[in-house]
Amino acid sequence: MMTALATRCLPFTALTLHEWHDIVRLRVDVFVVEQDCAYSEIDGRDLGAQHMLAYAGGQLHGYARILFHDSEDKVYHVGRVVLRASHRRHGWGTNLMEACLRWIEKQEPKAIVRVQAQAHLQAWYEELGFQLISDKPYDWDGIPHVDMENQL
Repeated sequence: MMTALATRCLPFTALTLHEWHDIVRLRVDVFVVEQDCAYSEIDGRDLGAQHMLAYAGGQLHGYARILFHDSEDKVYHVGRVVLRASHRRHGWGTNLMEACLRWIEKQEPKAIVRVQAQAHLQAWYEELGFQLISDKPYDWDGIPHVDMENQL
């Protein structure tokens, strides 16, 4: 039985060096190594992001990055959603995304939330209330993606 998942959301400036190391290591372990995708992981957007960290047993096992672009539409973007392979298929990804949506809703109850989802995860995002907004899948760093949106 897995221990409970605990999440917390922090701006970049509140992250410790140890937390930042663990975030980057998890993202690289999954997106670069496991998915065999060479891409620019450090893209400069982390500095202005909120970082949703998901812990179990005192270790980081999940993560998502929340970006907000100041606009009249109140659009938030959730990306870099990742779970360690050993912690998938236990509902923790859903818990992680629900934590992101709750955090965003506290900031802006009528926000629009967008994701650039890996196409094979479309049905999972639909279960979370997202709807497809792109015409067809597109290639992003060698992986098919779709654009999706959730109106809170």
